[in-house]
Amino acid sequence: MAGCLYNGILTPLRKALPMRRLKIPRLLPLLAACCVWLPTPVATAQTTLDFDTTPDRVWIGRDFWANRLQDWRVADSRLECTETRRNMPFRTAHLLTHALGETPGSAEISVRLGQIDPDAQPGSDAAAGLLLGAGGTHVDHRLTAQVHHVPAEDGGLYVLVARDGSVTIRRNDQPLENTPLWSINRPVSPDEVPVIAPSIATPDAPAPEALPEEYTLTVRIGRGEARSRIAASVADSAGTILHFATAEVEHGLADGSIALAATGGTAGSPTGYWFDDLTIAGDLVRVDTARAFGPVLHTMYTRGIHGLGITAQFPPLLPMGAGTDTATLPQAELWVDDDGWRRITTAPIQPDSWTAHFRLPEWDTSRDIPYEVRFAEPTTAGGPRGGVYAGAFRATPDLAGREYVIGSLTCRKVYTGGLKWNSGGLWFPSTDLIHHVRAHNPDMLYFSGDQIYEGDLTPVDARNADFVCLDYLYKFSRWCWEFGELTRDRPTITLPDDHDVYHGNLWGAGGTHAKARPGISAQDAGGYKHPPRFVNAVHRTLVSHLPAPRIDTVVGDGYTTYATTINDAGVSFAVVSDRMFKASPTIAAPEGKYVNGWPQADGYDARTAPTDPEVPLLGAQQEHMLHDWAADWSGGAWMKVLLSQSPFAGAHTIPASAKSDGVVPGLARLAPGAYPPGDMPSPDADTNGWPQPARHRAVEAMRRGFAFHLNGDQHLATLFRHGLDDWGDAGYSFSAPAIANTWPRRWFPAEEPARREEGAPRYTGDYLDGFGNRITMLAAANPVLSGAEPAAALRQGSRLQHHPPRPPHTGDHVRGVAAVDRSDRARRRVLRGLAGDGPAGRQRGRLVDVGGQRRERRTGRPSRIDCQTPRRGFAAVHDPRLRRLRAARAGRGPVGVGVPQRLHRRCVQRRSRQGVQRHRTNGLPRHHGGVEPLARARGRGRVLPTPPARRDPGSGVRGSVPVCSEDDFQTSASADRDSAARRGPCCSRTAAPQHHPLHRR
Repeated sequence: MAGCLYNGILTPLRKALPMRRLKIPRLLPLLAACCVWLPTPVATAQTTLDFDTTPDRVWIGRDFWANRLQDWRVADSRLECTETRRNMPFRTAHLLTHALGETPGSAEISVRLGQIDPDAQPGSDAAAGLLLGAGGTHVDHRLTAQVHHVPAEDGGLYVLVARDGSVTIRRNDQPLENTPLWSINRPVSPDEVPVIAPSIATPDAPAPEALPEEYTLTVRIGRGEARSRIAASVADSAGTILHFATAEVEHGLADGSIALAATGGTAGSPTGYWFDDLTIAGDLVRVDTARAFGPVLHTMYTRGIHGLGITAQFPPLLPMGAGTDTATLPQAELWVDDDGWRRITTAPIQPDSWTAHFRLPEWDTSRDIPYEVRFAEPTTAGGPRGGVYAGAFRATPDLAGREYVIGSLTCRKVYTGGLKWNSGGLWFPSTDLIHHVRAHNPDMLYFSGDQIYEGDLTPVDARNADFVCLDYLYKFSRWCWEFGELTRDRPTITLPDDHDVYHGNLWGAGGTHAKARPGISAQDAGGYKHPPRFVNAVHRTLVSHLPAPRIDTVVGDGYTTYATTINDAGVSFAVVSDRMFKASPTIAAPEGKYVNGWPQADGYDARTAPTDPEVPLLGAQQEHMLHDWAADWSGGAWMKVLLSQSPFAGAHTIPASAKSDGVVPGLARLAPGAYPPGDMPSPDADTNGWPQPARHRAVEAMRRGFAFHLNGDQHLATLFRHGLDDWGDAGYSFSAPAIANTWPRRWFPAEEPARREEGAPRYTGDYLDGFGNRITMLAAANPVLSGAEPAAALRQGSRLQHHPPRPPHTGDHVRGVAAVDRSDRARRRVLRGLAGDGPAGRQRGRLVDVGGQRRERRTGRPSRIDCQTPRRGFAAVHDPRLRRLRAARAGRGPVGVGVPQRLHRRCVQRRSRQGVQRHRTNGLPRHHGGVEPLARARGRGRVLPTPPARRDPGSGVRGSVPVCSEDDFQTSASADRDSAARRGPCCSRTAAPQHHPLHRR
C-alpha cells in the first residue's frame, strides 16, 4: 500500500507545482482510497502506435478509420485533427485492430497530445482525448468505427482533457433530440455529453495557463464482475500529474472500440489538436490485426471478349493539395497464381480518384485464378510497408443446366434517422444482404447507381475540389469496406447515378458544366454542378474496369463517358448512361414550369403535352450503339440485357393533390392488402419516361435485340412490360429494390387499367404512366407495415410477387417461354420469361391444349414447337424441311448447295454512321416464318433469326451473318443493284460465330 501510494501518486503530486495550493495531508486518505480502488498495472505486452515513419498525407493508416477523411492528417510525424468548426464537434479516429473486451480484466491506455498551434486560444468547449467503449462485440467493428459527432446508443464514453487541463469522463450514449434525418450536422454542447459523477472526489483543476504545450493522458480500466472502474489522469512531459478523474460505470460503457477524439469548440478556433504515441496494454485488450483496412481498399473487375479490366481502390496517400503528384508513388502490382505466383502487370495510381487500373486484353477464362493486388506503402524510414489485397478471377460459368444469375442492387444509404451507433440505427454494413447475395452466388453483380448519397450521415463538404473529392472518398470507402468481399471474386458492373456525383437529380445535358440562371437553379439548368475534375474522379472509381466506351470518351466541357457493351458467358450487356445526355425538363419544356423534374404549371398534363423528338435522353451516339448492339449476336451471345440507372417509365404513384414526391417520406405505410385512394401515376421526369420520343427509340432498340432491362434508382421494386403501339408489345423491365428504402415510393393507381388478368392484384394490368407511356405492371413491392427492422431503412417493402398475364388456353405452361403466334405470315413471337414464373406473354389463340398436348387449332395435329429451358428462355422451331440446312451447319455442305432456293438467303450491305454493316434479307419460307420481335413500332423492327452457319471447308470456322431489321427488306429491294461490291453470299465467313439464340439447341 505504502509503495503504491508513494511511487504511483504521491511523488508526482509533490512535484506538481499546481498542486502546491492543495493540502497534501488532507489528500492522504483520498489517495490511499484511490490506490486501493484503482486496478493494479498489468505486466502484459503493450502496443505503441506512432507516426514516426508515416509520410505526410491525408490517410492516417491501415490501423485507423478517420471521421471524416478530410478532418485528419499525418504531418510532422504525428496525427493532427484539423476540423474545428462549431457544427463539426467530436472528430474521431478509431483504432481498428484493438478493442476492449467483455471479460474481467484490466487495461491501460495512454496518448501524448497537444494543440497544433500552442499560442492559439481555443474555444471554451475545446477538448481532446479518447473515446472508449463504443459498440461492443454485438456491433460490427466497421459500424463502431463510424461513431463521432453526436452521442447515441452504444456511443461509449469520452475521456477528455479540456483547455484548462481538467480531465472529465463523459457519457456518449445519451441520444439527442431533433437529430436530422439525412446528415448529422449540428453543434453539440457540453451539457449534451454529460459528465459521469466521480466515484472519488477529484481535486480542482489547475489554472488554464498551467497546461503545457505537450501532455499525456493516461486511462486505466478495471473490469469486475458487475461494474467497470475508470481512472484518468493528465501529466506533463516530466510525468507530473496535473489533474485526474475517476468513475464507476456499467460494463456496456467500457467494452468496445478505442479511438482518438478531438472537439474544436467554436468556429473561431483556428487550430485543432495533435496526437502521438498511443500505447495500449492489458489483458482486457483484444487484438485482431485482420481488421486493418488498406492500403488497397477493394477491387472490381469485368471479364469477357474484351479481356479483363480491374480497378483497385486506394486511400489518399499524399497531403491535401498534392493529389495530382501521384507519379512519386510506387505503382500497384497485379499478381496471379497461375501455376505459381507471378507479377503480370503494374499500374500507376490516378490522382483525385486514388485508383489503379489494370487491362489484360487476353485472359484465360476457363478456370478460376487467384490474384493479389500488391502495393509497397511508402514510409519515411525502414523501407516500404507491404500491402496485399486478394481475390479470384472466376472462370466463365458453364451454363449447362442452370441460369445465369445477376445480383442487381441499388440505392445504398447508411443513415436513415433515429440515430443509434448499432444496427438498429445505421444500415451499415449490410451483412444480412451480403449473406443472401452470396448464398445465390451470382455470376455478375450489378450496382445500378447511388452507391453513396452525398449527404449521408455527414453533410456535403464542397469547400473546394480537394475537399469534395475527399468527402466522396470518405463515403465511398464505406461502400468498399462493405461490398469488397463480394466484388473481389466475381465480375461487377457499377454505374454512377445522380447522388454519386453530388446531385439530387441529374440532367447531364451532354456533359456541360451547370450554371444557375435567374429563377433556375444550377441543377435545373442542366449539366453537372461540379467540375470535370470531381465527376471524372467518381467515374474512375466506378467504371474504369469496364471495356472502353463505344462512344466519344470525353464530351461537353470535359466529362468522361462509359457507355459500352460486355459479353460474359454469352450474355450480351449494353451499359448506358441515362443521365449524362438527358436534357433538363425545366429548359426543354418551359411550359410545364418544371422544378427538380416535377411540372408545377397549373393545368399542365405531361401525358398530352407535346415533346420535341429532338430532346435527348440517351443521345445520338448511345442510340446508335444500342442499334448496333441489338443486331450483334457475335461471340456466342444468346441473351441480351440492357443496364441503365432508371427505368424507361414512371412506374410509381403519388396523391393527386401532390406537386412532387416530396410527400413520399411522410405518407402513411399501409397494412398488407390496403389500398390508398386518389393516387395517380407520377410525372417524374427523373425517370426515363420523359422525354417520350427518345424513350420510345430506346425501348424500340431494346426490342430489336429481345433485350431484358435491369435498372434501379426508384427504390420501389417493379416488374413491368413496356408497350409502344400497344400494351405488352415490347420487352420487360425490372427495377431492383433499394438497399435502404429511405424514399418509400409506391404503385397504387386509383384509375382502372385497360386490362387486368382475373385474380391479379389490383395494382397490376395495362396502364399509362405519368407521361402517357404504355406499361403492363406485373408486380410491385409496395411498402407495407411488415414489422421488419430497422424500419427506418427498410420502410417496409413487401416481397415482389410475379403475376404474369395468362394465355387464354388452359393447361400447363412451358416455364419461361411464351406462346406462339402463327397468324401473321406464320411468324412466331419469341418472348423471354422471368425466373421461370410462368409464361411471359399473351397467347394469340392459335394454339390450344388438348389432353395436355399443344395442338394447332386448324388441323388438330401436334405442334412442331420444341421449347427450351428457362436458361435459354427462347422457343426453337423445328421443321423437317430444314434438315438440309442443319446438314450444312454441321459441315456437310455449304448453304445454297442442295438447299431449296426459297430457303437461300442473300445479304446486302448498307451504310450507317458507324460505317458499312452487313445485314440479311428475308429468305425464310412462308410456312416457317421469320422471327418477330416483341412488337412492331411504326411498322418496323422485325428481326430475323440468323441463318444456320456453315463450316468453311478450309478453316473449320463457323460463320453466319448479323440480324437485320424490317427496313432491311426495303433496303434489299432498293439497294444499288449496279454495285456488286455491296452484295455477297449470305453465309460469308465472319471473324467470330454469330449464332442467333433461336438456333441454339
